Amino acid sequence: MPTLEDLLREGVERRTPPDDGELFQRLVDRRRGRVLRRRIQAGLLAIIVLASSVGGFALLTHVFRTQPQRIPQPQAPVPTNGPIVFSRGVDGSIHLFAVEPGSGKKRQLTPQGEASYVEASVSPDGTQVLVVHRIPDFDGLKSVLATVPVEGGSPTWLTDPGVYHDPAWSPDGAKIAFVGGVADGLFVMNADGSAPRLILEQGITEVRYPTWSPDGVRLAFAATTPVDAARDIYSVALDGSGLMNLTSTRGTGETQPAWSWSTDRLAFVREGALMTAASDGSDIQQIFADDIAAMSPSWSPDGRLITFETELALADFDAPGPKIWTIGADGSKLTRLTPTGGFAPAWAPTIVDEPPSPADGVGRDIGLGFLVCNLEWLGGIDFLGDGTTGRAWTATKVKPNGNCPSNYDDRYGVAVDFTGDGLADSWSQTIKYCVDCQPWKAADLNGDGADELIVILAGGSQFEYGLYTVRNVEGEQQVVPYLTGEPGHSDAGHVAGEPFTFWVGSDESAYWFYCDALPVFWLTYIYSPVTAGQPDATAYETQVSIGTDGVAHILEARTFTVPYGTKVDLQYATSEPDCGLGVDVWR
Repeated sequence: MPTLEDLLREGVERRTPPDDGELFQRLVDRRRGRVLRRRIQAGLLAIIVLASSVGGFALLTHVFRTQPQRIPQPQAPVPTNGPIVFSRGVDGSIHLFAVEPGSGKKRQLTPQGEASYVEASVSPDGTQVLVVHRIPDFDGLKSVLATVPVEGGSPTWLTDPGVYHDPAWSPDGAKIAFVGGVADGLFVMNADGSAPRLILEQGITEVRYPTWSPDGVRLAFAATTPVDAARDIYSVALDGSGLMNLTSTRGTGETQPAWSWSTDRLAFVREGALMTAASDGSDIQQIFADDIAAMSPSWSPDGRLITFETELALADFDAPGPKIWTIGADGSKLTRLTPTGGFAPAWAPTIVDEPPSPADGVGRDIGLGFLVCNLEWLGGIDFLGDGTTGRAWTATKVKPNGNCPSNYDDRYGVAVDFTGDGLADSWSQTIKYCVDCQPWKAADLNGDGADELIVILAGGSQFEYGLYTVRNVEGEQQVVPYLTGEPGHSDAGHVAGEPFTFWVGSDESAYWFYCDALPVFWLTYIYSPVTAGQPDATAYETQVSIGTDGVAHILEARTFTVPYGTKVDLQYATSEPDCGLGVDVWR
């Protein structure tokens, strides 16, 4: 039975180098609106006459359309950013460390000794670090591929001693790609070290830095060809077919690709500058460039940040030596992570194991100091803009007697974890009458680098949304609702100084959310009564800007009546585009 070393050698040799009453009335009104719409759609004579009048009264075609509506579904949590694993020299050896991006807390993962651990890759479940493990007793450059628990511990060997470089987990954790042999062949094997096979056999030399595509069917890597001695970035299918040169820059070298499994973009280094590109090599963007070369990029699991190393500190920072940094995927927010040095970073995911909401009548402790019920949650949220990803919950407080309240109780609130430890750090003011509450989506709505939280407050044929942010309140970080700015638009329900909310959808009235470019968007509301003697419609248009001060500023507020039989052009009576926020229920 040939050993792994035999297979490596054989493969390489083959290559060519409101109040309770108000709540009840609100729910009744919404139900009444649905009944009215069914009657209208059945052919109520008054509406037929109205809809066929001069001008077509196009407003009714918006309000009472009959095609199925897309109802929002909860968004799957994006990957949560965990610690960054890196190597660092200690007493003549090289050991693995992990640092938390938010707090800067650092810990050593590997046991003291003369062995070295380099070229880390973290498993997709965030539990194991794959490394090249070098031991002084090995001959020459020989090493093994091994795993080390991300919480720290002794290595587990996956291979016999040989020549290995740049191991990389597949997205499903079932396979490992690596470079092996003295001539640098590209190999793939099972995660337990079995069944290695050579992917590339000819025409490509000096292969390094394999990285997996998000679907696990291709590998990108750096290599040279006989035509061009400078490295380019290539990709290839796992069976060796479909080889593509993604950069094709004669005489200019690119190396160290890293594939984001969240955004399907590649990061790589070109002549010391940090670049990103689409997975086919198009849309190349420069993210970082300085006199000090960038090296070893690694994406954050959520795809928003990149960590990388520089051999020396930048000019405006202190001590020289290898340093690890994080930077936004758009080139913003450059942050030094390791003041004491480190190299070859790999960003670990944290798998959020959120228990299900407790059974009826049982509260759960999420770190608030009181029990909560009716939990819904969303992960992958960077509330502070510092790279730490936490999560948010909507929940109800237990009653004084210890029982869980109903879904329509006024004990609902928003809880957030902004430190990334899985426990809630702040609880919002109570939300009254939160029907079908759930955290919907997190996004940087105002461009300050931190995420704001969109919460569904009510669902049905219309959806009501609220906005929340984490702000410093009297010296403490607290989650608070966005407030409506002066002068408000009370006719449309936006009262200055009160929590800012908005609706999208249709019932006896219709609401639209139109967003071309954040932080500004338009809200359009039209009420078209069908009661006899009230044929006119009223329209409301509100332009809003999401500020960095926790205020939804009202830029324009318009209220006007649309007489019966009049066709009017409502410019923003559409919910497309919606800036990717997923609040459109019209399509």
